[in-house]
Amino acid sequence: MSDEPRAAGGPTADPLTDRRSAALIGTVSVGKSVIFDLVCSARGREARPLSGGSFTVPTGRLQSRLFGVGPSGSSIIDTPGVTSLFADGEDGMITRRLLLDGDVDAVVCVLDGTNLRRSLVLALQVAEFGLPMCGVINLMDMARSRGIDVADEDLGSRLGIPIQRTVASERRGLDEFPQLLGDARVPRVEVAFPRSIDDTLLQIQRLLEGGAVSSRALGILLLGGDLEARRLVGERWGKGMVERIDTLVSALTEEFNRPLDVVLTEAYSVVARRIVADTVSVRHLSLPLMERFGLWSQRLSTGIPIALGVLTAMYYFVGAFGATYLVDLLNAKLFKGLLVPLFNDVVRPIPSAFVRGALVDPHFGVLTTGLFLAVGIVLPVLFCFYLFFGVLEESGYLPRFSVLLHQALRRVGLTGKGVVPLVMGCSCVTMALLTTRMLDTRKERLIASFLLILAMPCAPLIAVMFVILGRMPAYASAFVFGFLFLQVVIAGWIANRLIPGRPSELILELPPMRVPSPRSIVVSAWRRTWAFMKEAVPWFLLAAFVIFVIHWLGGLERLEDGARPLMSGLLGMPDTSVQVFMKTIIRREAGAAELDRLRAGYSNLQLVVTLLVMTLLLPCVNSLVVLFKERGFKATTVMLLASTVYALGAGGLVNHVCRLVGVTFG
Repeated sequence: MSDEPRAAGGPTADPLTDRRSAALIGTVSVGKSVIFDLVCSARGREARPLSGGSFTVPTGRLQSRLFGVGPSGSSIIDTPGVTSLFADGEDGMITRRLLLDGDVDAVVCVLDGTNLRRSLVLALQVAEFGLPMCGVINLMDMARSRGIDVADEDLGSRLGIPIQRTVASERRGLDEFPQLLGDARVPRVEVAFPRSIDDTLLQIQRLLEGGAVSSRALGILLLGGDLEARRLVGERWGKGMVERIDTLVSALTEEFNRPLDVVLTEAYSVVARRIVADTVSVRHLSLPLMERFGLWSQRLSTGIPIALGVLTAMYYFVGAFGATYLVDLLNAKLFKGLLVPLFNDVVRPIPSAFVRGALVDPHFGVLTTGLFLAVGIVLPVLFCFYLFFGVLEESGYLPRFSVLLHQALRRVGLTGKGVVPLVMGCSCVTMALLTTRMLDTRKERLIASFLLILAMPCAPLIAVMFVILGRMPAYASAFVFGFLFLQVVIAGWIANRLIPGRPSELILELPPMRVPSPRSIVVSAWRRTWAFMKEAVPWFLLAAFVIFVIHWLGGLERLEDGARPLMSGLLGMPDTSVQVFMKTIIRREAGAAELDRLRAGYSNLQLVVTLLVMTLLLPCVNSLVVLFKERGFKATTVMLLASTVYALGAGGLVNHVCRLVGVTFG
């Protein structure tokens, strides 16, 4: 195994002005997005589509004038965090596709100062593409607190690339970023594999000579079984070439009798360990407070009280502050006090009663029940939720929460990894359905998807639920969220026994615990909130307009008459619940916002039942599209039928049992 530098005389760096596109690549929670936010101008950012249009990556323009170095305009791409180029799941696929597209002119490897070996494995894999590279060693403040010191000049010499230390959360070390990028060099370190792999790789390289992508990098991905690499070879060299290479890979796989990506990763790990041994020194210090907190978070005796404390803090910050104080302030001062009277005056001269009603009807107007509900109710609470969720993500608490709940989740057919999509479901069910790709087995992916569409309220829906429940006794909130949690347990237990297969073992590398950067959290929360509002507001407006047109044509009353046996008989709801559920089908949070507007006509018990049925009934349109794409028509249809029957049955049960025992939530 050799990790000595190649002979000098490789390609030299182009000046900064020639770096048209540079990708930030690094492991999970290493600080890439923080660096991206600091070095890129807020203007001109966009979601760059990758080949095929299925995925996008955040792209911005380097604001080098801010640093006093060179011209601005170089494109910076923020990639998802991955531990290896062979990693399964969407994040690994995005990074591989970006490199294989050939549109990246340089790579900035963001290395973790607290765990350099893990970062170097990824950096060595990326180096195979032969692109100009530079590196930043981030989290150096945390590394020093643990007694870790990195000889960055020696590390740069071993890799053949320029290296810079940074503490991105404090913006230290980033002033030289444009110059660092301009000095990028093609790496001069090479990893040797077992002889038979090297021989086969050389054969594949000869077959793929002349392509736009490094034939060595392409061959390594083919040995690892990467579908993106096979697709690229098929497009450029034809199906016959793919079959020829498959024959070589199959013979090699039989020789090693285990996945070749594992063998390749071991080779990179050996080289990474040697480099770390030569460039990293460690002084043994007592564990910092955050690391001790991370250990406490994983133990049952201390982890459960910490988890309960986190949930309580979220309730008061998102529910009491966001959903009560901020929402009431916006509605009283901005909407009811200023905008509603203003828009009524503006539209009064319009001669058409239909147009006036469609815009400002107090019950169905596009502005009054579409735009104002979205901005006045959903936006402030959603922003508070993303602030709190960002603290949990950036601090490193969520993976430790996964470890804490691992044994409990095995009862419902999941591992601790299942915490990630389930918690993500409290942010966005659509995104959470995509993250189920990270789960290892089909059984786990099916169970997680079913639980997400059945009982996980997304952040916008939670926002409105907090507004409604915030005006009731505290035990109403405890009942609603406790009931939803119970449904996850029951439905997961049933699904675990009906769906064949066994859950995998939990293999999870924990990022370091740290105090999150306030600026990073605020920027990320606002970006997520703004992205949601851009997507959701048109749906709010559409839902309001559809309901208004149906009401204008007299169809709403007929729908209410037809649904009365179900609404009032089984569920004990007012007739106006029809319009609530119509908006729910278009967008969950639009239905919840409509429920808040109509709450005067509901008892507290009816509000609780409606919220439960609304959550259990159907996901939003976007989630349905993703669900059909990810799980297929048959599985999705079964899930939707099961969740619909389950929702109506659970709502009816809660309604009749509460009335029987005299629980009114009053």
